[in-house]
Amino acid sequence: MIHHRKIEFWVVTVVIIFFIFSFVQEAAAVLSNHDYHDMLHQYGYRFNENGLWFDFLKHRTYPLLSYYLTIYLSFLLINFYIYPKLYLKHDYTLTVLLGLLVYIGTVVSFSVTDTWFKGYMQVGFGYFFLKNLVLVVLLFGSFALYIFLKENALRTYTIRAAGGKTFPPAIKREFQVVGGIWFGILLLFVVSFDDREARAFGAFWFTMVPYAYLLYALNRYWLLPEFEKDRRQFWAYFSKLLSYSLLLFLPFALVFSGLINEFEPGLFVAIWIGQLLVVGTLSWLVYRRTKNDVSQLITLKKELGQTTADLQFLRSQINPHFLFNSLNTLYGTALQENSERTAQGIQMLGDMMRFMLHENHQHKILLTRELEYMRNYIELQSLRVSTTPDIVIQTRIEDVLDEKFIAPMLLIPFVENAFKHGISLKQKSWIKVTLHYDQDKLYFDVYNSTHSRQELDPEKDKSGVGLENVRQRLALLYPERHELIIRETSEEFFVHLTIQL
Repeated sequence: MIHHRKIEFWVVTVVIIFFIFSFVQEAAAVLSNHDYHDMLHQYGYRFNENGLWFDFLKHRTYPLLSYYLTIYLSFLLINFYIYPKLYLKHDYTLTVLLGLLVYIGTVVSFSVTDTWFKGYMQVGFGYFFLKNLVLVVLLFGSFALYIFLKENALRTYTIRAAGGKTFPPAIKREFQVVGGIWFGILLLFVVSFDDREARAFGAFWFTMVPYAYLLYALNRYWLLPEFEKDRRQFWAYFSKLLSYSLLLFLPFALVFSGLINEFEPGLFVAIWIGQLLVVGTLSWLVYRRTKNDVSQLITLKKELGQTTADLQFLRSQINPHFLFNSLNTLYGTALQENSERTAQGIQMLGDMMRFMLHENHQHKILLTRELEYMRNYIELQSLRVSTTPDIVIQTRIEDVLDEKFIAPMLLIPFVENAFKHGISLKQKSWIKVTLHYDQDKLYFDVYNSTHSRQELDPEKDKSGVGLENVRQRLALLYPERHELIIRETSEEFFVHLTIQL
């Protein structure tokens, strides 16, 4: 709602500034003796006919500025203060009092201005005051009509068209924007100032602009989608467009002719054909462009859905693998040691399982939780090798105090791979894990020994699904924001990962 009020304010303000600039420019041309006689003849002939001196600034420029600024200020007070601040809060007493004050002030301003702008009439203030009592009622009535239409456009989304279908959201937004601009400019023509050209332009704006938008909406949201279903029915579509546009044009043309007190059939036929050609073409171009954009959006949604499905599949491949390895570790520990170490391993496994059940399926988690899971995993795996002196496990995992987030289960596959391939109970083995965070960058290194697998090893023919999955996840989640380096020899395996968080 606040956004729409800002649009209203700036539209009306820009239009007012435009007209003020035109008045000032006109006055500057007269004062510099450019077109002085033409201006004097056009605007001051009534003063001359009554034997009165016509001063361009006093009898035209200043009054026009007064008229427009009065309309502008009264509109701001009613639309941006009285209605939203008082009326909507049910403060009806202040609404009536302040409304009457603005009404009387507008009548007085118009009346004083009339004594200068229409000074050739040689009548007193009272004559103009009585006349403006009625005129300002019409002006404020137009304000009320505008507010009613605007509020319904903004808040009421239950309008139904034929067949019980609601209007598309696009047509509602367009109606708000077009209607706001149309009515904002129309307010400037409520007072005609005895200018025939201004009256004609105001009448055209009042009738033909709404007709153009209705024709545009009719073609874009009804006729063109209907034709799109069966392109063989072009002549049926064209006949509907001609007949509906003509039927829609007739009432607006009658109102327009009544406002300008003229009726020229040739002019109205030209306006109708011109509107049909321009608006029909514009609506077709917008319809085609919108249809292409919607098609691209649907394609992107399908691709995004496929990517999300692939990502979830990759995660599902990783999790059971971790649980399987952890249970194997506990099994080996239970055979070698007493129940105390087994209980310690079970506790760490429980923490890991809770992590996977509650946080692993989230899009991102705190980096501290990922590191806590990694420490539990390393400690759990270390239980089975703690009594073997030829196995060295070194870790330097720094704490990250910043509240940073990372996709879950990105780091563990490298550690799991190190324990899987880097540990041998018969040969000298080592694993080194380091993690450092600095300036939104995570630096992660895993370095381990490698050993030839035994023929009876059930994992001998496995292809390392975990590492391949993490490669794909990094490509999906951190494109152009990570660096993964993997080096392998017959005796050692090294991984370096950098992620921009």
